[in-house]
Amino acid sequence: MMAVAQNQGCAERRAAFHRSAAVLWQFEPDALEPDDDQPAAPGEARALLRLDVARLRTPRGDAWTLKDALRRPVLRGAAPGDLAALRARNPAIASREQALVDRWLVGPDPELASYDFNALAVVARLVTWFDPPPAHLPSAEEIDRLRARARVREPLDRLGGVRFRGRARELERLRRLAAESRILVVHGPSGVGKSTLTARVVLDGLAAGDPADAFAYIDLDGPGEAVSDGVGLIAELARQLSVQRPDAAGVAHATARAALTVAELARGGGGPGHALARVASSRELAAQLGAALRATGIGRVTLMLDTFDDTPYPSADRVRQLGDQLGVLDAHLPGLHAIVVSRVPLALPGAAALELGALDPESAETYVRELGVKDDAAVRAVLDLGGADPLSLWLAATVVAGGGALDPALAAAPTGDAQRALCRQLVAQVHPPETQRLIYPGLVVRRITCEILRQVLAGPCRLGDVTEARALELMTQLGREVALVRCASDGAIEARSQVRQLLLAELGRDQPGVVRELHARAAAYHDARDDESSVAEAAYHHFALGELHGPWLDRLTPRSGDRLRGALDELPERAWPVVASYAGIDIPPERLTGATPDDLEHGLARRLEALLRDDRVEDALALISRSQPPQLSGSELWRWEARVLRLAGRPRSALAAFERSLAEHDGSTPAARADHALAIALAEELHDGRALTRLGPPVPAPVAPPAAAPAAPAGAGAGTEPWLDDHALRVLVADAIDATSRSVTAAQSAAAPVAPAAAATLYTTAARLNRTPRAPDGSVPLQAWVDTLPGVHLYPPIDDRNDDPGDGDHGLS
Repeated sequence: MMAVAQNQGCAERRAAFHRSAAVLWQFEPDALEPDDDQPAAPGEARALLRLDVARLRTPRGDAWTLKDALRRPVLRGAAPGDLAALRARNPAIASREQALVDRWLVGPDPELASYDFNALAVVARLVTWFDPPPAHLPSAEEIDRLRARARVREPLDRLGGVRFRGRARELERLRRLAAESRILVVHGPSGVGKSTLTARVVLDGLAAGDPADAFAYIDLDGPGEAVSDGVGLIAELARQLSVQRPDAAGVAHATARAALTVAELARGGGGPGHALARVASSRELAAQLGAALRATGIGRVTLMLDTFDDTPYPSADRVRQLGDQLGVLDAHLPGLHAIVVSRVPLALPGAAALELGALDPESAETYVRELGVKDDAAVRAVLDLGGADPLSLWLAATVVAGGGALDPALAAAPTGDAQRALCRQLVAQVHPPETQRLIYPGLVVRRITCEILRQVLAGPCRLGDVTEARALELMTQLGREVALVRCASDGAIEARSQVRQLLLAELGRDQPGVVRELHARAAAYHDARDDESSVAEAAYHHFALGELHGPWLDRLTPRSGDRLRGALDELPERAWPVVASYAGIDIPPERLTGATPDDLEHGLARRLEALLRDDRVEDALALISRSQPPQLSGSELWRWEARVLRLAGRPRSALAAFERSLAEHDGSTPAARADHALAIALAEELHDGRALTRLGPPVPAPVAPPAAAPAAPAGAGAGTEPWLDDHALRVLVADAIDATSRSVTAAQSAAAPVAPAAAATLYTTAARLNRTPRAPDGSVPLQAWVDTLPGVHLYPPIDDRNDDPGDGDHGLS
């Protein structure tokens, strides 16, 4: 009987400890007091609960948490008052999680819709403590929906944190304009807080928790297809919307269809008709996504594009593409409100604009205090130095928050000098010394990885022999310097752009030899690699060394060139024309005073080449119409203009341009032979005997020695070459899309099997069949496929092939 009584007493004592621990996220076992009148003996809780808890590692040491299965009997049916009494008996380990538990034990939190992902994870686990959960706790379905939404919202949470909370007047104006405008451009200089303020407005709107509202945040700060490819923009938009509404089958279907369309267009390559299919696919996908959103009950979509361009000279082509894409979205998505963040104003159709500049005194002080400066005298010193400039305030406040003292003389210095001095002070506060040397002079390199650290930075930064383990340790130390660097999505560490630009000029004066060595070592490192990032970084370092030509430039594609857009101000001005031609930057003539005519025409030729590579014939034609005719003898512009005009259906103008090109170039080069063949084909098509006489017979290709002749590829021979030229294939794709769009759209429904967009499929099929060998009976597969399409002719009727002289082709006809 005594043993039974002892066991019963032990069970009651354990239950008393269970009641106290049931409302604690985690606790220290030796500090837990039971829920009865007898205080805990030393080590009693540890002995009784060792099998009832999960053990956690925390910065303060070991902590315990009661197993959830043991909480449910304790908490079942407990009133809020009982739970509050249990909570008051024990001091829990202070944590954000415990604060949330305390809040929800006694009632609902109206701020639930604004919780971030981690906070929602705490609430989700709290729900599992109860069986059944109290009525005031959110359902598992609601938590899942909010967690999916929070996952997409994470970039906004990072941007819209404590910074610029005091800019009440600008926030209110931005809220009003965002609510009134279908498209709003928020612009201002780097460091002024455009992205942060815009993110805050979007987050405030989401905090209302209206299920009819949805949003998307797309980061354009760097390379990507979202602007140059409208299908990519819609695919990412659809993905984020489907994550927010996992219950909406129609939105999920539209998302899957958009992803397949991206893949389908990629399979078709970038040949003739690609741009036409991309534009048509954008309309198809936007229409389906808009219908799915309306069926789901979503009546307002807020889209934040950040940052459209970090160069002071955005490409007019890119701005026009963005305007076209936003126009497609506006036509189909319910209640679209697009906010575009940009360094400079953008001429988007129908867009309102808000320029952000200096801070008002109240906002400046609030901003400084939010950055961690609390002492009144220190706040005044920061304000005296930084004035109303956000970047200067941020630098000065970060120095003070890190334990530094401000030099009062800097308040009278020019803004740029003061900012550079503050940056040097920030670097001086970095410890240990090797991390400081990684930043200065290591920030010459735009991206740092473990391999780059070992092979490029170790020597010039005086780090000694760096092993893989040591490199990882140094990267970890460097990543902690959040005031100076940030971690990229692929794990590389990058210096914060404002800090880097301020210190580069300092380094050039302070350590010019080291700077040049770093550029040379980084260029050699990236020259040996073929990934897109390395191609761009190699070009950056070669340009920084003053080089304008070389094999490295031939590797630079439009996508890798896009990575140079924000670096223009860091490079020698003599390199700007070449950089601009690959990065799609429209530099005003007054900034190109040092450029030679050859530089300008070479840059324009590269832009035309890049546009044709992406099948953007209309954009290339518009560029020609805005440009002066070629001025130089032997200009390569003639051949690119000829190709553009040919693809645009201007055969007479194209033939004239080809003749100008061929008259001034050696006809034996592969490019000239290709141009000659195209010119002869155009002359024959136009029945222009005089042009055929002028052109003469083609120049034969040089004959290689027999030993050097490569073996013919398998399947080569008649029928393997394209049998419709680029212009004819482009016309065929356009006609096929136009003739089938209505019937395909009518057949689509949310219940249909997931398939790529019709225009993408038509384009890919036409491009593939145009390169398919003839069948054994001599028939052409492309012809058989065209015969199945209503209203499409393999050889569409043409006019008299006279060019329209009003379309800006320099009067070549």
